[in-house]
Amino acid sequence: MAFALTIHDLVARTGIRTAKFTIPGKELVDGVQLDERKVLDGTRNRFMVLSLPRSVGQFLTVTPDLPKDRYRVGRDAKNWVGKLLELSKEQIAERVFVIVEVVPPLDLDLFVQVNTSHPAVVKAVDDRDPPGRPAGHARPARAAPVKVDMRVNVVMIDDAKQLATSQVELDIMLLPMQNMPAYAGYAALDFGNTSSTLVLSDTNQRDQFDLVAADDLRTNVATPKPVLTALGISNITKPTVAGGFFQYEGQIGANSLEMGDTAWLVLGAKRLLSDRKPGTAGEESVSVGDNIVRIPAEDAAEVFISRMLEGLFFHRQAKPPSIAVTCPTTFTASEIARLKRTVARAFHRATDGNAARFRDDSIDAFVPLVIDEASAAAFYFAYRDFIVGPGQTPAFRYLYPNGLHMLIYDCGGGTTDLALVRLEARTSGEMNIRVLGRAGHRHFGGDFITRQVFRLLKAKLAAAKGMTAVPKSPGQIAAFLDGQEQAIDR
Repeated sequence: MAFALTIHDLVARTGIRTAKFTIPGKELVDGVQLDERKVLDGTRNRFMVLSLPRSVGQFLTVTPDLPKDRYRVGRDAKNWVGKLLELSKEQIAERVFVIVEVVPPLDLDLFVQVNTSHPAVVKAVDDRDPPGRPAGHARPARAAPVKVDMRVNVVMIDDAKQLATSQVELDIMLLPMQNMPAYAGYAALDFGNTSSTLVLSDTNQRDQFDLVAADDLRTNVATPKPVLTALGISNITKPTVAGGFFQYEGQIGANSLEMGDTAWLVLGAKRLLSDRKPGTAGEESVSVGDNIVRIPAEDAAEVFISRMLEGLFFHRQAKPPSIAVTCPTTFTASEIARLKRTVARAFHRATDGNAARFRDDSIDAFVPLVIDEASAAAFYFAYRDFIVGPGQTPAFRYLYPNGLHMLIYDCGGGTTDLALVRLEARTSGEMNIRVLGRAGHRHFGGDFITRQVFRLLKAKLAAAKGMTAVPKSPGQIAAFLDGQEQAIDR
C-alpha cells in the first residue's frame, strides 16, 4: 500500500487550503537500485523529482519546505527533467515537476496546497455533493476520498557519472470534498467609504459578534480588523458571452496599495453606487497597464464585496443564506436598490460565477434588510447597553420609566449620518426601538475634512513664501482660498 498524505476539511469555493507533511526517507525510494542508506552514503549529485499529472497541477501544488535555492519549479524544472530522467517531450508535457536537491537526511518536509475554488475542483464537488444544502441539514453519506497520485523519482549520479534511479507513487487523499453548508447565524456588512466590516453572530451566541478578517486568508488571524475599502486590479478579462462577468485579478485592503503603478487602484468603490447625473453613462473607463477597458460602474463595489465574502468562506467554510447591509442616511431609494443588487451579485459572483444564472428576484431574499448607518449604530448601542448589558431590559425599564432618546452622530470617511431614536421598555422582556428621524450630509466626512486642512496648510505655506497673508477671520478664509486657488497652486 502506498504512503498516503491526507488533507482534511476540503470544502469547495473556500480558497486555497494548505497542509504540511513530513515524508520519511524510506517511503521515497523503492529499494531496487536505491535505498535510503545508499542515497545518504552517496558522494555526488542526488536529486528528487516530484511530479503530478498536469490536470491535477492546475489546482494542487507541492512545495518543499526548503530554501528556494534547493529546489526548482516550472519551466526551469522541466529543463532539468529532460536531462535527469531522459523523458520525451510528450511525457514531460503531461506532468508538472518539482526538482529537489537531496541533502541528508532524506526525509522531505512538504507543503501541499489545494485551490478549492478552481473550476475543476468545484465541478468534482458539485457532482458528488450538489450545492444548496440548508443549515443544519445532514451531510451526504461519506463518500470515498479523491485520490491523487504523486510520483517521486530519486536520481543519484556517482563519481563515474553512472545513474541510479528509484520511482515510487505516493497517494494524496483529498477529503471530505463537499460543498459549503449554510451558515447557521446572522451576517451583516457595513460597506464604507474608508473601511468595510463583515460581522457574524452565531445563533447560540447572542452577545458575541465575530469580525471576519476578510482580506487576511490565513487560518489563524490573531486580531481581525476592518478592511480598508481599497481595490487593486492588475488584469481585466472581458466576458466571453454577452452579459457575463468581467473577470478581475487583484487584491483588496491594504495589500492593494502595494501593487505598483500599473494596477488600477479604486479608493471610492462605494461612491460609484451613487446616483449619476441624468445623461451620464453607467460605465467607467479604467486603465490597467497599457490597456483601457470600459466596465460597469458597479463592478468595483461588486468585486470588492465578493472578495470580502470569499474571505468569509475561507474562514468559516459556510455561506450565509442572507445578509443585512448598512447604507448612508442620504441614500435614495434607487441607490439602496443598486446597493442591494450589487451585494447580491457579489455573492453570486463568489458562489456561482455564471452571470447568466443570476436572477433579480433573488435580491430581496439575500439582502432582506438595509438599514441606515446611524440607525444601525443606535440599535447596536441599545443592544449592548440595555438588552444584553448589566440588568438587561428590567434595569432599563427601572432607570428610564418614560423611555430614552438617543441621538447618533456618525461622521465617517465619506458621509455624516444622524439618527434620533426612541427606546421604550413596555414590559420587562421587551424593548421597543423607533427611529424618529434621520438626516445626514453625503459630502461631509473625514475625507472632506482632510482636504480642507491641506488646502489651508498649502495656503499658509504659500503665504510663508511672500504671498498675501491668509485672513485671520474664519468667515473670510473660504472665499480667500477659492479666489486665490490658482496663485496658491503656483
